[in-house]
Amino acid sequence: MSDQPSAPMLPQPTGVSAWFSTWMEAVTKPNEQTFAVMAQHPDAATPNRAFTWVFLAGTLTALISGILQAILQAAGVVIPGMSELFGDAPRSIAASLGIAICLSPVSGALAVLFFAILVGIFQWVAKLLGGTGTFSQLAYTTAAITVPFSLVSAVLAPFASLIR
Repeated sequence: MSDQPSAPMLPQPTGVSAWFSTWMEAVTKPNEQTFAVMAQHPDAATPNRAFTWVFLAGTLTALISGILQAILQAAGVVIPGMSELFGDAPRSIAASLGIAICLSPVSGALAVLFFAILVGIFQWVAKLLGGTGTFSQLAYTTAAITVPFSLVSAVLAPFASLIR
């Protein structure tokens, strides 16, 4: 007789849907067991998946922020601090959108650079304190919890200037 599981096997999500299920698991069940299981995932063997997530989150954050600021500018909303950054010269909405689109990948690359440095520092401290994980595992689990919050913050941050 063959050994068959008693519970039906559900299809495992693949592609971007697997990303969302990983992020939901990290956000809704943030405990040691959840992250220990995540650290054993095949994608945690190299930092590539984590770096991809952080790059996309950094790029989308800059793009969403730039587009929302252009929309607010078109609506005539004065964004505090913009004149200090860019002077009193009025910028066209097209220029704002162009800057957002062109510079968003640079923002994503810088996000990956600073993420790698920060995870490297965390990994170094963890090793000093007797930790057994790898840089790749730490990068994967850290990205799984930080990227969803970054994406939500990207949508909400431009509206923070309206509250002041």
